Amino acid sequence: MSKSVIEPSVSGKVSIKSFYKEEKTEMDLGNIIALLGVWTALVAAIVGFASHKLNVSAAKFAMESQRNALFLSLRDRYLATRLQIPARVYSKNLIIHDTDPAWPLIQHYWYNTFDEWYATNKLNDGKFLDLWCSYFGPATQSTLQFPAMVDVLESMLNGAVSFGSERDSFENAIRALYEKLPATERAPSHILNNANQ
Repeated sequence: MSKSVIEPSVSGKVSIKSFYKEEKTEMDLGNIIALLGVWTALVAAIVGFASHKLNVSAAKFAMESQRNALFLSLRDRYLATRLQIPARVYSKNLIIHDTDPAWPLIQHYWYNTFDEWYATNKLNDGKFLDLWCSYFGPATQSTLQFPAMVDVLESMLNGAVSFGSERDSFENAIRALYEKLPATERAPSHILNNANQ
């Protein structure tokens, strides 16, 4: 390996002299600056690409964390609500009235179902819609075979309570679940059977 010395010259060229070889290589100072510029740009591009990859990974991790937190929060609320409803409500023969102590518990169930639907369908531009389609929707669908659950829902959709400006959208989502049930498994419903109401 040889040692080199860079010597400036009057002409603006740089002379590289080797101690072991008697050769002289002349390089333009402009070429050296250009090579340094290319090298700097290459390093900046690599750093930029790595930074972008890290940002994408961080954003994906944050979205998955939000999805998990939302799922666990909604599931915990669902379980707490569901456990409050007496087992007799899940009978295909029960006729319920608004004086029944289970009525407000079922209303709470439907408020919670609205929250599940809204959080998964409307918030974050529907990025969590898969949670509704794969978990909360099917869980809700299974309750649509019980007359007491449907009677309370119909009362709420008829205006006894409000789901705000999303009432019609929520009703359509529940109707879609209802219509996927075999007709023999559906609880009787005036609203869910009639899309024009």
